[in-house]
Parts: sequence; C-alpha cells; structure tokens
Amino acid sequence: MWIDGSLFKGDFKQGARNGYGLWRSMKGTNEVYKGHYMLDKKHGYGIYDWGNGYVYKGFWMDDLRYGEGELLYNN
Repeated sequence: MWIDGSLFKGDFKQGARNGYGLWRSMKGTNEVYKGHYMLDKKHGYGIYDWGNGYVYKGFWMDDLRYGEGELLYNN
C-alpha cells in the first residue's frame, strides 16, 4: 500500500515501479491503471480506467498520455 492508500502489484527496480504493473486507487474513485512503468511513472503501453466511464488505451511517457491511443467514453 502506498502513502496515498493506493495499491500496486507488479515489477520494481531499485524501489521504483518499473516494468508491468497494476495500480488501483483506494480513495473511492475506482481508478485503475494496467500497464508499463519506468522509474515510477506510467511509460509505454497502458490502460487507464477512471471508473466513471472514461478509459484511455494507448501510450504514455513520463506519466502523460503520449503518441497513439484512444479515449473511450461510456456513451
């Protein structure tokens, strides 16, 4: 469990999230990220679900959406 209450299960390198992992917010928002990390930031391909009908499937760099991807809306 992280300081903010979120949970992470996945790969680490030198104490940082690195490689593939699953992160889940525990603040009641139901946010989930499944994908790749580098140096504790979302980096590479991943899927982020905000838990409110919005889902982004695509690439990340330094925790920001980057390059090709799609943002899906519930409606």
